[in-house]
Amino acid sequence: MPPVASGTKILILSDLGALSVSPSAARHWQRFARGFRKAGVQLVAWVPHSARQVEKDTAQCITIHCLDRQGNLRRQAGRLQTARQRLAEHQRLHQLREQLLTRLSFCVRVEKALLRAGRELHPATAAEPALEGLIWSYRPVVRASDISRPLTPAYQGHYRARFSNLTFAEQQTALNCVLHLHSWQGRSTGVLETLIWESYVGGAADGDAVKPVVESAKAWISAFRATQVVESGSREVIVFAEDLLSRNWQDEIFQRRYSEWLAELWAFSGQTEVPPGLEAADVAKVGQESIDGALQAYRLMAIGIELMLWPVAMSTPACAVSAINSPWTLEGLELISESPRSRRWLMPKGKPMPLLERADVASCVLIAGGRRYAMTQLQRPAWASKFGRDRLGIFAEMVLSTAQGSAKQFLRWIEPGTFRMGSPDDEPERGGNEGPQHEVTLSRGFWLADTACTQAMWQAVMGNNPSHFQDDPQQPVEQVSWHAVGEFLQRLQALLPGCQVDLPSEAEWEYACRAGTTTPFSFGPQITPQQVNYAGSNPYAGGEQGEYRQKTVAVKSLPANPWGLYEMHGNVYEWCKDGQRTYDRQAQVDPLEPLTSEQEPRSVRGGSWIILARWARSAYRYAYLPGYAYDYLGFRFCLRSIETGQETGVPGGTPGRATGGSPKSVEEDKSPEQSFLTKMGSFFTGHKPKG
Repeated sequence: MPPVASGTKILILSDLGALSVSPSAARHWQRFARGFRKAGVQLVAWVPHSARQVEKDTAQCITIHCLDRQGNLRRQAGRLQTARQRLAEHQRLHQLREQLLTRLSFCVRVEKALLRAGRELHPATAAEPALEGLIWSYRPVVRASDISRPLTPAYQGHYRARFSNLTFAEQQTALNCVLHLHSWQGRSTGVLETLIWESYVGGAADGDAVKPVVESAKAWISAFRATQVVESGSREVIVFAEDLLSRNWQDEIFQRRYSEWLAELWAFSGQTEVPPGLEAADVAKVGQESIDGALQAYRLMAIGIELMLWPVAMSTPACAVSAINSPWTLEGLELISESPRSRRWLMPKGKPMPLLERADVASCVLIAGGRRYAMTQLQRPAWASKFGRDRLGIFAEMVLSTAQGSAKQFLRWIEPGTFRMGSPDDEPERGGNEGPQHEVTLSRGFWLADTACTQAMWQAVMGNNPSHFQDDPQQPVEQVSWHAVGEFLQRLQALLPGCQVDLPSEAEWEYACRAGTTTPFSFGPQITPQQVNYAGSNPYAGGEQGEYRQKTVAVKSLPANPWGLYEMHGNVYEWCKDGQRTYDRQAQVDPLEPLTSEQEPRSVRGGSWIILARWARSAYRYAYLPGYAYDYLGFRFCLRSIETGQETGVPGGTPGRATGGSPKSVEEDKSPEQSFLTKMGSFFTGHKPKG
């Protein structure tokens, strides 16, 4: 600045470094003031804070007046002398700033007038004008704007959660203040602030004092929704949608409470990224409405290191590996990626669409048809000599070698899911205990042997062969009681540390047998002896008679079902883990009929070489006493995890427990065949039912 003559007075409008976290700012002002003082220049400062923040050393060389709410312009002598005093004062102001930000956190606009009015709502903040400047310059917590400084979306959740803990009197006072100051802003500003406020106040908003205000805001929203349907393409609606969503992007509570309406706005905005909090069902609904033409079926494909959504109608590359058992007929697809965290709504429109560019290092969640699919890296289970995915799903091979023999067993990963258990009323030749048909959810995946237990496997574990038909060691073992099977499971489990070797429950067995089908058989409405080993002279529902083999056949002699499981129909009945529960129409989650005695009948499923075709249906149920052992009665085992703290539905690692565990990843396999496609499989880790 130019030279100043002695005797001149200079007016300074500044905090003189008093509000800076660093003490060096105040010391800079002190050196500045001493220089002018030596030159005979008098410095006068009007400071935007209270007397509590005045530095004593600064006040000795500058005449300081505080612009407080009472207009008190008395000269201040200064109070702060030590570093401890300065730290304590900064901490106190910080706490008051947090209180004021919390009080105004539901606002979509915070102008200077509102900031001052909000400060004066409480005596502690009213006495500190410095809070206005501290908040106005508080970045990145507040938005950078010349006329308004509301909270940025990244910090809204924190402060609005604190707002919910205020007393209702404080919450109501804040709302009244904001609505009064914003009455000139137009109806939408006050409406949005009322709805955000109501989202955090909860049941208290139903009180007589504020209920009319809240109901009026909701009525405005209803009227606006009716208008926006008509004017959905208007620039005004698009701008409003973009502005509202951008201002509240991270507020999951507000957006979840008004998900249906906000999802409509999101659709009008044209954005593909979905704000947190919007319900998947609402996103899917508005996404479906924006789809033109007929829906198409897609497959999830691993192509190289990419995860792709691929139209079924298009031929797939030779290197493609299916990443899910069944095609999707999509009504749009929501993709949630974890790094960075985002939600996107995708519409492939009949074309291949990349989901993950580096599926070997990334993971995501897909939401389609009301179900969630988690995609992540897979690792080979510790017990598996081979592991990967083919067109039928994820598989693993177990090789067992003991002093009593050796055997191999392929297992299929059975994904969690929901199905209709039992037979419909109009299914021909159904049994009375097969209904009523009802929804069953299996929340945990498990590894299921792709065949009935072979005589070779039984020999390797038990050292004997009780079977009647011994033409081939790959024939299923039979003439084994439920109790004998239990002993086999225990011995095999001792050979597989970290595993529970088990039988599937009756619900798990039918789910795996159906393999996503709803017909009497996984092959369709009818079967032939070329598909199933049964008494071919007794066909199903008027079908043609065929071969009656009168004995078991080697496993994998006949076609597999859509999930790669062999002879789920016919050959031998298979023991289940539980007894027969009585069906009703109530939806079930992981049903398991409790066993009350050692002699209680145990369920058997699947039919056998000796029975009628109708008894090989997916829904057919029967039970035997656990001590029975016949030449048409065998089993297939499953593997479950006994580890704790595991993620639901993950097929990598050790297998999982029926009552709660699920496979857990173990140390990475470094063998040469552990290529991306075998190591990663499809990244498919299972799905949860709708809702």
